[in-house]
Amino acid sequence: MSEEYALHGKMSERSDIFSFGVNLLEIVTGKRNIEFCNYYHGDSMLDYVWRHFDEGNSLQVVDPNFVDSSLVEEEVVRCIQVALLCVQQDVDDRPSTESVALMLATTMMEIP
Repeated sequence: MSEEYALHGKMSERSDIFSFGVNLLEIVTGKRNIEFCNYYHGDSMLDYVWRHFDEGNSLQVVDPNFVDSSLVEEEVVRCIQVALLCVQQDVDDRPSTESVALMLATTMMEIP
């Protein structure tokens, strides 16, 4: 849940974008955000993914069930990047719905 909605009850397109980013990260990691918080006390899924991204280890957060010969690393890393753009704390830093759709569509078209 986005901070602006949780703290102030303000819902907007950017709140939906935040939720989309969380959902995308849940798919990539294979963990639900709430379960992650309960399992890794003191750490959220968003903190965990951001930390790995900042360290250049984005692929370490990927659900092991997805890791096989069909995994296209560039696509997964791009999905993580887009998701992290979506979950930025500052509402104004989050992309629009159109931008997210374009970023993901472009990713899928560029990679063979």
